[in-house]
Amino acid sequence: MNEKTERLLEDYRQADFTRRLHLFLEYSELREEFMQIDQETSASVKQVVESSDSTKTLRVCTWPRFLLLPGFQKRYCR
Repeated sequence: MNEKTERLLEDYRQADFTRRLHLFLEYSELREEFMQIDQETSASVKQVVESSDSTKTLRVCTWPRFLLLPGFQKRYCR
């Protein structure tokens, strides 16, 4: 790969969703590489989510200020 391609792939890795979409649509010849980066990113995010402690969400649901909101626990903490 040439320097421009490497730069584009690095830009794609660092970009937010909107910028990634623009790069994906603009550079059709790099879509395979873009999809591979997305798969790697989603796999690493999935590992982080799976390794996180499930009690953290419970703490958010029982935080005192949320208890003041009518119906919060009923709607969002099931």
